[in-house]
Amino acid sequence: MAINIVIPVKNPSAAKQRLSDVLSADRRRDLAIAVFDHVLSVVLPVGAGARHVLVVTDSSEIEDRVRRRAGTEFQRTVTVLRETAARGETAAVEDAARWSIEMGFDRQIVIPADLPCVRPEDIEKLMDEPLTPPAALLCPATGDDGTNAILTTPPDALKFRFGKRSFPDYLNQARARGVTCRVIRLPRMALDLDTPEDLLTFIEEPKEGEPYRLVTGWNLQLT
Repeated sequence: MAINIVIPVKNPSAAKQRLSDVLSADRRRDLAIAVFDHVLSVVLPVGAGARHVLVVTDSSEIEDRVRRRAGTEFQRTVTVLRETAARGETAAVEDAARWSIEMGFDRQIVIPADLPCVRPEDIEKLMDEPLTPPAALLCPATGDDGTNAILTTPPDALKFRFGKRSFPDYLNQARARGVTCRVIRLPRMALDLDTPEDLLTFIEEPKEGEPYRLVTGWNLQLT
């Protein structure tokens, strides 16, 4: 099946506001960019064949980074859907779902731009899950009943929402709509970096990648 992999991305200067007590504005911006770059580097290798990557953002800086990273693949397997203003993650993903349907994609998978531990094999596991439409596959987040990835077939099988309590809301919504809903728990996709507690969890064990090197280099006092 044709799969559209969607990455919604805030303007880096407006990202990570819940970390303002422990990180300066410059550090929050640097962290947002480092984690997005990591997610993009993980997603691009699996965006081949019948797979496509769509980045939804209101940031010209993010669009430029995607163009440089994607190189000659840009517009063939990678597209940036530019928003004229920041309207939130839900609105961005709703726009992506409409775009996915218009372009003929059977499935859409939303991967947040703030998963510092995700690996290509995690994305592959999500995309390889057998689903018969209408259906959804949820990957829950740690701590607040949030959702860190959602695959829908067709792309608009569910009404999107993100943040706290989105995971049980999706389960309830799927039951009400008669949509088959499966849950997959992937530890490397469970952690995002929204709170000081998330940062502490992130740095407790050594990891590879630029986000970890960046955060540990700051020598934060989080306890």
